[in-house]
Amino acid sequence: MATWLPDQPLFEAPPSRSADTPLDVEGTYYAQSHLLESALAGLEPGRPGRPDVWFVGFGAFAGEAVFRREVAQVSRIVAERFDTQARTLLLLNSRRTVQRHPLANASNLDFVLRRLGATMEKDDDILFLFLTSHGRDNGDLVVDFGELGLRDLSPAALRRMLDEAGIRWRVLVVSACFSGAFLPELQGPDTLVITAAAADRSSFGCAHENRWTYFGEAFFRDALPAHPELARAFEVARDAIAARERAEGRTPSQPQMTLGEGIARQLARWQALRQAER
Repeated sequence: MATWLPDQPLFEAPPSRSADTPLDVEGTYYAQSHLLESALAGLEPGRPGRPDVWFVGFGAFAGEAVFRREVAQVSRIVAERFDTQARTLLLLNSRRTVQRHPLANASNLDFVLRRLGATMEKDDDILFLFLTSHGRDNGDLVVDFGELGLRDLSPAALRRMLDEAGIRWRVLVVSACFSGAFLPELQGPDTLVITAAAADRSSFGCAHENRWTYFGEAFFRDALPAHPELARAFEVARDAIAARERAEGRTPSQPQMTLGEGIARQLARWQALRQAER
């Protein structure tokens, strides 16, 4: 008798996949300072008097390659759409990239946001932060790299980091099960929050062999390149995901969005300037 199983356990992330070569834990931690400084040194400064977009990608679960792939693909799409080529920084948990990119952990994210907050033009520049991983039913984002012993990221911790960094304009996209739990903590007049699922729902597609999660594919790959407004791209992606889930007999994930009036005006300002420069 055949039974259907979800792409991931509903409440717990699967264990990290083992590797033939053990990870050099001490060396990995020792390298973080250099990797962070190198990544930050490669960013171009913002241009005074006009908004620029800065992209940070956070792929937090090392045990499945879909999250690494998704961050890499999203960074390219956002660069094309928002001109972030010179202002992109990736934090990744992956054995494939551990010597090239800083870890996706709470400490590194906090450090990066503080440095960006001191570098960005506070009244003009926009942070685009994309986080992708498994999610727990308590609302936390799973942050895992096997033997490194990382701790999960809570919505409250992320809000504290952003506030203490002094970053005003925020576009936050969280792709994980139960990611709707981030909305109450992160929403505000100067913030756009998009999540792959409601606070009590699973999202789908996070199998190791996949190139995209359902949400990443529908929103970033398909909708965003075709629709200049993020809110409209979200609506198109939400409808496409709902149709796919109905066709496959899955419980609806119900992606969520909150759009503050301030960030809506700032994004419109950025769009008008971008069009005028073309």
